[in-house]
Amino acid sequence: MIRLNSIHYEIDSKKILEDVSLSLTSENNHLLIHGPSGCGKSTLMHIMAGLLKPTSGSIQFNEKKYADLSASYLDRLRSKNFGFVFQKIHLIGHLTAKQNIQISNSHEIDLKITDDLGVTNLLDQKASSLSVGEAQRVALVRALSNKPSIIFADEPTSALDRKNADNMMNMLLTKASEYKFNLIVTSHDERIQSHFDNKLDLSHE
Repeated sequence: MIRLNSIHYEIDSKKILEDVSLSLTSENNHLLIHGPSGCGKSTLMHIMAGLLKPTSGSIQFNEKKYADLSASYLDRLRSKNFGFVFQKIHLIGHLTAKQNIQISNSHEIDLKITDDLGVTNLLDQKASSLSVGEAQRVALVRALSNKPSIIFADEPTSALDRKNADNMMNMLLTKASEYKFNLIVTSHDERIQSHFDNKLDLSHE
């Protein structure tokens, strides 16, 4: 589904990524990209999602090479196929949960998903009034709103205590199975490594 071939990335002659290659299929192939802060995890995720161009190397999704696509086509591909969960949940406090879900996309809210994640009764609440767990679930509804085939989660547990970190990972993996999406996570959080069989270590990149 996603294939990277010899990805290099540098800024101001500083090498961030060097010769990274991987291939992911659509068969429940979740991936953890791990390593210490500053090793290029988020950079690689942004490259995989088409948000950043590598210095060299190629990347393709469903046999389409990003380098061959126009910016508008790549935007449509990303909007149709990818969802995002960020390190900081990025809910706008003075907006309702519903407005936060809708603000980044044009999709109608699927009440089946909101019911499933237990947030239907929260849709009219201001985001600032939500608990950490409630905000996490709203953020996941937002990521699921376009029925993605891949959800990219960038350091989703780094600001959470152990209980909420476990809740977040269990929720992501459970919903990945239910909604048939692949999960690609970046993290330096050693607590979550046991959740993944497929890991890419960037410690020495």
